[in-house]
Amino acid sequence: MRPQDLTSETPKIDVAVRAELLHRVCAKHSVAFELRLGEKLISDALVRECFALLKVFVDVAGLIAVTRRLNAVGATALSSNTTGHDNTAVGLSALANNITGSNNIALGTFAGQSVTTSSNVICIGVQGSNTDDSCFIGQIFNASSPGGSAVFIDASNRLGTVVSSKRFKEDIQQMGTVSEALFALKPVSFHYKKQIDPAGKSQVGLVAEDVEKVNPDLVVRDKEGKAYGVRYDQVNAMLLNEFLKEHETVQELRSTAVKQEATIAELKSTVAQQQNGIEALTAGLQKVSAQLATASPSHGGLEASKPDPKRSTFPKARCPTAGCRWQEDRVVTAAFLAALLRDVLFKPVTAW
Repeated sequence: MRPQDLTSETPKIDVAVRAELLHRVCAKHSVAFELRLGEKLISDALVRECFALLKVFVDVAGLIAVTRRLNAVGATALSSNTTGHDNTAVGLSALANNITGSNNIALGTFAGQSVTTSSNVICIGVQGSNTDDSCFIGQIFNASSPGGSAVFIDASNRLGTVVSSKRFKEDIQQMGTVSEALFALKPVSFHYKKQIDPAGKSQVGLVAEDVEKVNPDLVVRDKEGKAYGVRYDQVNAMLLNEFLKEHETVQELRSTAVKQEATIAELKSTVAQQQNGIEALTAGLQKVSAQLATASPSHGGLEASKPDPKRSTFPKARCPTAGCRWQEDRVVTAAFLAALLRDVLFKPVTAW
């Protein structure tokens, strides 16, 4: 095609497109060419003059291909694009390496330079990745916001935070047994598929479809209404409720344990008193045994080997009259011991 035939073959495009086209052609071939941007119209003659100067022969298809990259602002932005369409690049070398990818957006210097053939990629301030249906935003990772709130996104791509103020809530009531649904959840370990996590790192968590069977309100859904993710913030609130319930139970058990310890201490004190009584009784029995062993008939005592046949062989705990001597055999019967032990076990020490 000859330069003079350019006018008849070139599609009609507006002034802004013509100006951008001239800028890019001249910049690409390093040719200084002053455009008459002050004019309201850039004539076909000016276009023909530019191509004639560069000795470039452009057919209609080639011109249309060039105009596909005109949603770009910045030197070399979308400079490699061939068949990609509906791309937007703003910034120095934004989407500079994109070849066939479409519907991509890059904002910032060198933004989206990693995108070559992928589509539906958004890169803001970062080079991104050649991954379809992805979004990359710079200066967020490793940036701290201690007093901020977590950001969530819904199926319509709306970003926002969860509010907790009483001003935005109604029907407020205690959670009660709702949190017991946690006991039916089954945490698992897993790996994401390669297209999601090429590194294949080990993960732990829940499966949305399993959670949906337990409590449908705990899952996030996609545009088709299918289970997509888990509302872990809600799971955390339920965990807190169960923790508080268990804490209350522990406090009750602790109170019961304190009471039991007091009872045990009282029982130990009682046992100690009884032990003291038994020791006192033992000492008394030993004293009586010693006295009986040393007694003799000349002193009105009893002979150890000749019990008095006129007397009953059954001992009495006490004499029938005050001031009398013990009238018992040396052989202390089990009935006598039982009586003494009963007194020890069931009477306070002070009664002795």
